[in-house]
Amino acid sequence: MKIRDNICKLCFEEKKICSSHSMPRAWFRAIQRTMSGKIYHLGDGNHIPKKTNNSGAYPLFCAECESFFNGFERYSVNWIRQVRNQISTNPSQKTFVLDVGVVANFILSVIWRCSISKSSLYGNFTAGDSELEYIMSTIK
Repeated sequence: MKIRDNICKLCFEEKKICSSHSMPRAWFRAIQRTMSGKIYHLGDGNHIPKKTNNSGAYPLFCAECESFFNGFERYSVNWIRQVRNQISTNPSQKTFVLDVGVVANFILSVIWRCSISKSSLYGNFTAGDSELEYIMSTIK
């Protein structure tokens, strides 16, 4: 069976496919700023880690399905930024409001996306079919 590159991996419809990031691009930008524009690619464990500018983007989803994940990402990334900023301005603050459901969906979506991505960055990141089905039934 031939895998078609224009089939969305979430809705399974034939559409124009976007270049999708399994891990939020904002995380890669933060790491790259501290590492001269590079990140470490650990590879398959049989090779020496090397620096790369590969952010793991791979064509996975149509624009509509890509936006489904963006809500989880945006909330989680913004929450981390807000906590970091609040701690830097008020180190004694110990209470932060968090929507655990959204963050859980975000974490599960990253696991799912890394597992189905064909990017070399996630070559050793796998989950079984039953785990992937469970994740999707949980976040949808």
